[in-house]
Amino acid sequence: MKPSRFLLFIPHNNDEYILLHTLNGAILVVDNELKEYIQKFPNKIPSETLEVLRKQGIIIDDEVDELSVYKYYLNKLKYQSHTARFLIVTTYDCNFACVYCYEKEARAKIYMNLDTANRVANHIKDFSKAQGVREVRIGLYGGEPLLNIKPAIVILEEVLKWAEEENIVLKTDITTNGSLLTRDIAKKLAEYNITSTQVTIDGPREIHNRLRPFKNGEGSFDVIITNIINCVDYMNIDIAVNLCKDNYRYVPMLLDYLADMGLKDKITLWWNTVVGPDPCQKRLQLSDEELAKAYYNLSLETLKRGFKLGIRKIAGIYLCDAMRETSQIIDPEGFIYKCWGLIGNKKFIVGKVGERTLRPLYFKWMTRDALENPTCRECPKLPICNGGCYYENFIKKGSIYAPYCGVAHAAKLLEVATKLYIFHKYGE
Repeated sequence: MKPSRFLLFIPHNNDEYILLHTLNGAILVVDNELKEYIQKFPNKIPSETLEVLRKQGIIIDDEVDELSVYKYYLNKLKYQSHTARFLIVTTYDCNFACVYCYEKEARAKIYMNLDTANRVANHIKDFSKAQGVREVRIGLYGGEPLLNIKPAIVILEEVLKWAEEENIVLKTDITTNGSLLTRDIAKKLAEYNITSTQVTIDGPREIHNRLRPFKNGEGSFDVIITNIINCVDYMNIDIAVNLCKDNYRYVPMLLDYLADMGLKDKITLWWNTVVGPDPCQKRLQLSDEELAKAYYNLSLETLKRGFKLGIRKIAGIYLCDAMRETSQIIDPEGFIYKCWGLIGNKKFIVGKVGERTLRPLYFKWMTRDALENPTCRECPKLPICNGGCYYENFIKKGSIYAPYCGVAHAAKLLEVATKLYIFHKYGE
């Protein structure tokens, strides 16, 4: 018998630890003595306790090769064909001048035309049919997608008609800055089974307006709040906050304001973080320790005030859409990418709508193997990280294939995320 290689011991109270199995998601509380037995003397663990630990996969048989188990389930997820996901960028243009925008270099007044929209719709149908999927998810993205909504409606209308004929479920979502979101648009998108509308608000009025102004310098906060109030009864709205050095202390003020506006029971809050290579992004980026502390304290504050909070999965193999075979990002000209952080950078194009073959990068992208890296092979966080975020790897190491232990998987942040998950699921 031996301990699993995928165990994290997170300090809890006095001599207690939260034991997290990062591959199967098991969570236990163990004392210091049991921790030592698990790590060093599994054969000496009392039979009753050993039975529990074996059922949870904490202690395993000597012949079990967990890296093979991990690789099997990773590939199973990467190449599953039940759901296809398409992120449609209708334009790179935007009416905001966010100080930390990662798309500044890609931003251009390129708009998808209706001819391209029809080709995109046909591509979605052909690709989904070839994959044998039973569900299609279409996300609208930008730039600001509502600057060019007509091609999106053409795509959604055509795909919905086909999906109903084929008995396929269509789900949609949109990521928008909220400035152009009207009740009429909300009602229209509701026709296509919209499940989520993400709008970013980066703090109370003064803070948000400084970080996310219109291009003309005017504040956007009041316009966004008005639009959310007008649309929240027609769609599920997620409010995302990009935590950074300039705003994290003021988020409780935003919570107070949202509650005063009667939105507490109508929206879900999510935390994101500012990351990127340019000087402004570096200045605003919280250290791992600062981010972990802000994430934890603000999450508790949000939950205790009665808001709904998006709690991300903390264990088990986690795949972003960039790693999935049935996930594509299509830009205004019909070029296909895999990672939303790298759209607009033409060296990361993996295909084009209408082309019969994928480009060589696609196959290198899909077969990236974290197990080839000795550090990744030995890391208990491997199932959560899978070799790191493609975007972070690129901006930190200059290559999507060079693993970087990014902020999302930093030890301290993972610790507080685990504690928050337990709090959210089991209470105090």
